[in-house]
Amino acid sequence: SSNIQTIHLIHEDNDDDIDQKENNEQENVRQGDDTLITEEALIDLAAAACCIIGQAYAAMENRSRAVEWLQRALMVDPKCTEALSLLIDRKMLSVNEQFILRDKILQVLDVSESWRADLYAAMLGTQDNNHFFSNSTNNTEEEEDQGGGAIPRLERIHGLGDDPQVLRARAERLYYRHDPRAAYKIAKRIYNADPFDLRIVPVYVASMLELKESHELFAVAHALVKSYPKHACSWFAVGVYYLLVRKFDAAQRYFHKSAKINPRFAPAWIGFGNAFAAQDESEQAMAAYRSASRLFQGSHLPLLYIGMEYLRTNNLPLAKHFFHGAKALCPHDPAISNELGVVALRQADYHNAIQFFNNVLELFQRLPEKAPLKLVCESSVSNLGHTYVKLGEFSKAAHYFQLALTIKPNDPSTRAALAAVYHVLGGSYLHKAIEYYHMSLAIRPNDSFAAEMLTRAIKDVLDIDDPFDFPHRTLPYIFDDDRRTSHEDNLHDATMRDASPIRRVVPLPGDLVHASCDIDQD
Repeated sequence: SSNIQTIHLIHEDNDDDIDQKENNEQENVRQGDDTLITEEALIDLAAAACCIIGQAYAAMENRSRAVEWLQRALMVDPKCTEALSLLIDRKMLSVNEQFILRDKILQVLDVSESWRADLYAAMLGTQDNNHFFSNSTNNTEEEEDQGGGAIPRLERIHGLGDDPQVLRARAERLYYRHDPRAAYKIAKRIYNADPFDLRIVPVYVASMLELKESHELFAVAHALVKSYPKHACSWFAVGVYYLLVRKFDAAQRYFHKSAKINPRFAPAWIGFGNAFAAQDESEQAMAAYRSASRLFQGSHLPLLYIGMEYLRTNNLPLAKHFFHGAKALCPHDPAISNELGVVALRQADYHNAIQFFNNVLELFQRLPEKAPLKLVCESSVSNLGHTYVKLGEFSKAAHYFQLALTIKPNDPSTRAALAAVYHVLGGSYLHKAIEYYHMSLAIRPNDSFAAEMLTRAIKDVLDIDDPFDFPHRTLPYIFDDDRRTSHEDNLHDATMRDASPIRRVVPLPGDLVHASCDIDQD
């Protein structure tokens, strides 16, 4: 009866037509080759009606009602993949909500449709990193696959390893687990096999951005604009290319063009915000991120980026508010814990800062040796060292700076910070301080902080008779806020560690290569 009421919401004045459709649904229809189409093969009219209502609410940006009706469509007919695709593509569900929906769908699916259950499980929860927090130490994507996950079952049991939906789910899962190289390989495979499948384009071009594949991105953007000049993702790819080559004005122009063609294309708004953020235009960046948040209400990324902008402008209460909002949507993203730790560090709440950074450190310690996600943890490990510096526990600070260098050996800021800690410890550590100041300057010769502190360290060595009887005379002028240098990588300044190394979906580039070619702007 509830299904009939649902249909009447759409066709209030067409009761006779509905009755006729219901009668036709219960009959077997014989095709020309005498193949019977059974009742199960027909689309459930009630599910179709629920899906249409959900689409209408989504168009009105009423997320709660849209989610309610789209989920109802899946409960009535689990084969209603249009409803599931809308929920996933529009990022209407948080990570936890996706898992709840997955469990509900599995309960109503027939046992004989195990392939569909595995397919839905693969498509849901692609942004979650929770599996890394298990007790197992073997948590690479390949090792997880060997444990009998949905994706390997689709490949090995159901023979769907080459299905575009399965490959796309795998690429997105790898991308959100900070493995752009693996995501790029799969996305490129999908794009080469079917250039008309534009759903893989955002992951494909974003992976190329992180890998700095400027020439290939240039070619792909050209091909997309030539083939699909009226499609938003084509100009989105052009914007990503200009973001890569650090031509931010052009990037803003093409992201805006992409959003103008399709105002509901959220990746364009995120890219738009990242282009503004790269030029320190926080107000415009936050406006773009708010638009993305309105469109991707189940995605944590826009909220995370808004919080980053508030943190950059030192509005700590609002930054903390948005970070907690992002954490509610995706509890296991290490970038969120890092940002919350930086907020606590700036508020002099050092014990909470240590707790947040330790959450990321726990993830780091459980990752396999060559896991790509380890690079994302480096900022938090370094920030943990800065926190112990604030607490005056210099031996612990030195330990975590050394750990950060094992992740990113050629980071001049971490080397300068470790040198300063050795400088404070004095005694036999003073010569190590000089050594690390030299290493930092070899990587970045214009580092004024390291250069000044190297001069002072050498002077301190010359001023003492016994280098092993070195008191903490350097403590006042290294860690006195009134006398320290104002260099951006000063040991006291966590600004360079505030943000995650990359901004996801359309990542914010760091040291990006310049390309000598331009895309035609016609």
